[in-house]
Amino acid sequence: MTLSEADRAHAGSASGLFNTSTQLGIALGTALTSVVFFTHAPAGSHGATVTGAFAGTIWYVTGALVAMWGLMFLLPRRARG
Repeated sequence: MTLSEADRAHAGSASGLFNTSTQLGIALGTALTSVVFFTHAPAGSHGATVTGAFAGTIWYVTGALVAMWGLMFLLPRRARG
C-alpha cells in the first residue's frame, strides 16, 4: 500500500528508499530505547533497578508511538480524482 503510488519507472528506487527508511528507523529506535534503559539501569544492575528501568523505557516507547500517531494526521491527504 505504501508504494502503490510510485511510478513503475521509479518502483525500484522507491522500494529501496522505503526499506532503507524502515531499517534506519528500527536501528535508531533500538539505540534510543537502549540509551533510556541503560541510563536508568547501569551495567550489572539487578532486581528493582532493572524493573524500574524497563517500566520507564516502556513509557518512552509508548510516548513515541503516540507522538507518531498524532503526526500521521499532518500527512497530506490523497487527491481525489
